[in-house]
Amino acid sequence: VPTHEWYYGAMMTASENGFMTQGRPGENVFKQEALLMILRASGAPESGITGSCSLKGTSVGSVSPYATCAVNYALSKGLDLRGSMTVPVSRVEMVEWLVKLAEVPKANPSVLDKYTDLAGLSSDEKAAVAAVVAKEIMVGNVSGDSARFDVRSPITRAALAVILERLITKKLISTKSS
Repeated sequence: VPTHEWYYGAMMTASENGFMTQGRPGENVFKQEALLMILRASGAPESGITGSCSLKGTSVGSVSPYATCAVNYALSKGLDLRGSMTVPVSRVEMVEWLVKLAEVPKANPSVLDKYTDLAGLSSDEKAAVAAVVAKEIMVGNVSGDSARFDVRSPITRAALAVILERLITKKLISTKSS
C-alpha cells in the first residue's frame, strides 16, 4: 500500500489488528470478505468464524469454504444474509451489518434530511444509515446543503479499512491489542 494514499493509515491499522489480511485497496469487497473483516474487528472469536463448517442458512447462496463459519456466526447474531456471498457488498448492506455487529447506537433520522438518494430504502435501512451518519462512520458524498449516500454502490477494501478505523476511533469497537 503506497504511503501517500488517503487510506494508508487505515489499511495499516486493519492489517496490524488482523481485520484485513490482504491489500488490494482499490478492489470491491465481496460480501464474505466484508463480513469476516467486520466480525474480526468487532471481536468475534476466530474459532467461531473460521474453520470447517456446513452452511446453515438456506437463503444464502454461494459462499467460499473459508467464509462459511463466518456466515453461520453472522446468521446466529441475527443478520439477514441472502443470495451469493461472492459478489461485492453494497454500502447499505455494509451499514446494516455494522449497526448490528458493532452495535452502533440508533440516531435521530433527521441527520438524513440533506441526503437525496435514500428513496426506496426500508425504514430499517434508513435507521441504519442514520446511525452511521450520526457517528460519522460513513457520510457519503456531502456538498453544501445536499448529500448522496450511494446506497447501492459497492465498497472498496480501502474504504472498508477507513470505516473500521473510524469505528475503533469512536470506541464503538476495540482493537485486539486493547
